[in-house]
Amino acid sequence: MDIIFTKHVKTKMQSRNMKGVDIENTVTKYDKKSMTKETVEFYKKIGSYEYKVIAKENSKDWIIISAWVNPPLPGSFDLVKKERYRKYLKANLIGKIWMQTKRSLLGWEF
Repeated sequence: MDIIFTKHVKTKMQSRNMKGVDIENTVTKYDKKSMTKETVEFYKKIGSYEYKVIAKENSKDWIIISAWVNPPLPGSFDLVKKERYRKYLKANLIGKIWMQTKRSLLGWEF
């Protein structure tokens, strides 16, 4: 079976510093798999990271719908979001208001 990456997944792979080969290995050499009515979730431990890939099967291909890794890879946008959220939780009231203001003005995600 071929593996097809959606545009969404390609964007997420880039922001999460994920490699296509790791996603392909997760689908083809998974440690664990669970199925829902329409999708299949593949899990694979690579080093100290756990990859999760959600895919949909058509007649002869796996269409990758989403993918992420825990903990987030160094330099990834998910790690930046996680750090911002930690800072937000530790901040005092003024700090939280300031961070919410920056979030609104800059379009940040927590």
